[in-house]
Amino acid sequence: MKVLLRTFQAIAVFLLAGVAYGAAESLAESEIPVVAVVSEMQRHLVLDNYEKWAPGLNWQKLRDFYQKRDFYPVWLDFAGPSEKAAIVRDALIFSYKEGLDPTEYHVPAIRYLWRAKKARSKARLELLLTDAFMRYGLEVSAGYQNPRAADFDWYVRQKKVNVTDLLESILIADNTEKFLHDLPPSHMAYFQLKEKLAYYRVLAAQGSWQKVGFAPQLKIGMRHPQVINIRKRLQQEEYLPSGNKDQSDLFDDELALVVRKFQKLHGHKVDGIVGYFTRKSLNIGVEEKITLIKQNMERWRWMPKDLGQRYIMVNMAGYQLELVENGESVMDMPVIIGKTFRATPAFIDTLKYIELNPTWKVPPRIAKEKFLPKLRENAEFLQANHLKIYDSWRRDAKEVNPASVDWQKISDTRFPFKLEQTAGPHNSMGRIKFMFPNRFRVYLHDTPNRNLFNRHVRTFSSGCIRLARPFQLANRILSWENTQKQADVKAQMASGETIRIDIKQKLPIYLMYWTVWVDKNGDINFRNDIYERNKKIATGSEHGVS
Repeated sequence: MKVLLRTFQAIAVFLLAGVAYGAAESLAESEIPVVAVVSEMQRHLVLDNYEKWAPGLNWQKLRDFYQKRDFYPVWLDFAGPSEKAAIVRDALIFSYKEGLDPTEYHVPAIRYLWRAKKARSKARLELLLTDAFMRYGLEVSAGYQNPRAADFDWYVRQKKVNVTDLLESILIADNTEKFLHDLPPSHMAYFQLKEKLAYYRVLAAQGSWQKVGFAPQLKIGMRHPQVINIRKRLQQEEYLPSGNKDQSDLFDDELALVVRKFQKLHGHKVDGIVGYFTRKSLNIGVEEKITLIKQNMERWRWMPKDLGQRYIMVNMAGYQLELVENGESVMDMPVIIGKTFRATPAFIDTLKYIELNPTWKVPPRIAKEKFLPKLRENAEFLQANHLKIYDSWRRDAKEVNPASVDWQKISDTRFPFKLEQTAGPHNSMGRIKFMFPNRFRVYLHDTPNRNLFNRHVRTFSSGCIRLARPFQLANRILSWENTQKQADVKAQMASGETIRIDIKQKLPIYLMYWTVWVDKNGDINFRNDIYERNKKIATGSEHGVS
């Protein structure tokens, strides 16, 4: 009865509007389409089984939304689709610019039905627009996939997006373009990747890239037919100027300089020599690079909207830490991350305190897997490595004499003791660590093994992040807290005592995994997927919809 009453009210509204504006059509003609569309909406959603027409639609959400409106359309007016509908349609068409797939948002069908005259077709256009916007709004703001399904080591809380609220909001928004503009991530890193995506699509339109075959190392002064292929390949990605006509097979100084830049931006040893790893990167095609960019844009959609005024960003794939203040990187340094079989997880936490001259409480897993086999060989291993053993993890645990334990009988599945390494330059944590207590027992810390920072692949830890310049980072952080604390660090360190300095100001720490990013010089960087976490990140196919 309520639906029937609303239908008669609709007829009255359209009747009065037709008179007021002197519609060219007769009143009877202007009434019928509106009533018919409402009727078709009701038939599609409730009365008849129309789900077979478009099984991919979220029919339950559509029913819930339109039943509250008595099946009245929100995208259509007298003349057909409204101006707001046209703006949304264009956003769906150009969703490929966000690294998404327009066909996921019914773009071909929406275009086909856009100028539809029949009531049934108009109702279907209405339903497609609503379903498409709800799906697009969710995916462009929170991600195309469930993050945990795409990356098993991603532990950032998934964004909660209420698509119905999103739909209600755009319908009342005064500025539809701004509303749509604000849906994707606002981070500069995402915007830079979006620009590079457009750039690489232009390169892709010029054709596939020159493949560089595998051969002996090539370096300055050598002649080889493959040098010509290398020149062409570097020219196609515009490392060499597009107007460069040099087709010489001589590996000269100019080519070596370009190769060095390519190596730097792909995370290789910068020596100007084309060896195995440099060739491997040269053989990554333009289509694959587009996919890599889109995968990293997806990761940014999984991130919080606001990263904070100050924060620490660790990029595991890039082996790099950045300290950011007010959107600007004020410090960066190399880091060492977890081994591939003890990979550092991706998560967010907040720095709680800094510890000087730390002890190291060995995680049970490491004690069991790394130290137990050595203890079985020689119990004096503990003393040689400044390790003490306790009978439990309780605060009042008693120290145990390692010679009193029959290590051969200790189970491989459960290590019943606590191992603790004393403070000092020998400690695995080094002389300082940055604590943000978490279930993974992963922290930022110093290391006595400084030589490892000279390596290009730095997967050496048991999960923690080792810092190349930890004291520089501590001084910067403490400068925000209290100048006296900063001045005391050197003296406190010299005391040899374990000292805790609490951090009052909020400082988020992001342990992330970016295999593609744009640096401060505007150059795009690509890195190897060391933990193989990109494999399940889906991307839409290339459509070039315009």
